[in-house]
Amino acid sequence: MSNTDTACPLSQTAHQAVVLPFRTRAQSKEQFSPCIFCGKTMRVHIFKGKTVCDNCLRQIPAIFSCG
Repeated sequence: MSNTDTACPLSQTAHQAVVLPFRTRAQSKEQFSPCIFCGKTMRVHIFKGKTVCDNCLRQIPAIFSCG
């Protein structure tokens, strides 16, 4: 019989962590710029180099569709 058969498994505690990225001041300012469609200053995304809020971002296909 080998020692591996009778040895108990190592008891290791698992620690989970979340890594939060730190942004520079300029980048964090850019995320709260006014939306180009509605003017709201909530969290925005960049669409073709312009700031767009979540609501308007979802409506972009309807805004740019033809007919």
